[in-house]
Amino acid sequence: MKKSDDTARYTAEELATMRRRGESRTDWARFDATTQAELEASITADPDDVHETPQWDQAILGLPSRKEHINIRGCAGVVQTKRPRLSDPYEQRLARFRREPQADAPIMMRVP
Repeated sequence: MKKSDDTARYTAEELATMRRRGESRTDWARFDATTQAELEASITADPDDVHETPQWDQAILGLPSRKEHINIRGCAGVVQTKRPRLSDPYEQRLARFRREPQADAPIMMRVP
């Protein structure tokens, strides 16, 4: 994949030179004039800020429990879609043979 050309790289010296020439788009006077209260109010009003105060009364002390080994049986179609793609044509045919029902295979039914 070709990299995007919209990313520019500059050295620290180049950035300092650009700032001296006035090429910075940052309003440093506004930044310096912002008080701590205004900054906190701006952060609080931001709808994208999802940082909430932790509920320490629900915290659990200690280490997390051990992971346990489990076996899961799933539908063959679902399992096949999660497996890596087979590159060898023989393996592809073999996998297709295993997935597709065969005409001469006996039909198994569960009797209640």
